[in-house]
Amino acid sequence: MTSPLRSRSPRANSRGLFSFVTWRDRYIAAVQRREFDLQTARNDALMYVALAYFDVQQARGTLAGTRDVMAKGEAMANKIAGLAKGLTPSS
Repeated sequence: MTSPLRSRSPRANSRGLFSFVTWRDRYIAAVQRREFDLQTARNDALMYVALAYFDVQQARGTLAGTRDVMAKGEAMANKIAGLAKGLTPSS
């Protein structure tokens, strides 16, 4: 009786010739494929988290810039309103 790990099954290669691949080799290849698929999923998840993080940082920068422009605009409007009081006749 042969062990399933030692049994061989013929497989046709690209030339149509048969090569013998053990069950163990096919099992290892399947495990490696699953590991590669898991690593791909981890990489994709990490990439999406990183992209979301950078999107948030860009939005924070845009918001900070907008707040700065609004504050400077309000300061300039107040300064102009103060200057206009002395330049226009009061009614």
